[in-house]
Amino acid sequence: MIPVGFEVDFKHAAVPKSCPKGQSAKNMSSIWSQKIELSDDVLHQELSGETVLLNLKTEHYFGLDPVGTRIWQVLGETASAEKVVSRLLEEYEVDESTLRADVERLIAELAKAGLLRFAQAETA
Repeated sequence: MIPVGFEVDFKHAAVPKSCPKGQSAKNMSSIWSQKIELSDDVLHQELSGETVLLNLKTEHYFGLDPVGTRIWQVLGETASAEKVVSRLLEEYEVDESTLRADVERLIAELAKAGLLRFAQAETA
């Protein structure tokens, strides 16, 4: 199970190569303890179980398959990679290590595309 994402930039035909401002490899290494927020600069629309995302700042489109769509939905509801994994383990027949790797990879792609951002998780 690997969520598929693709970007299409109709204006520039280029994909950003660096992390968005304020994001870094350090941010990605701790996604499991950070709050993950969907960017305010993104429009999204589900079509036949798949989702099309548009970054309004960069004018890049990003497509998600049904599993990627479900990850996007649960991230929007929970703001937590851990909660995404917990929820999807209940919904799909997949081993946890495979799911964690897929969720981490998709979150990295979405962050790189400026479609989500990280915030420090609040402590209880």
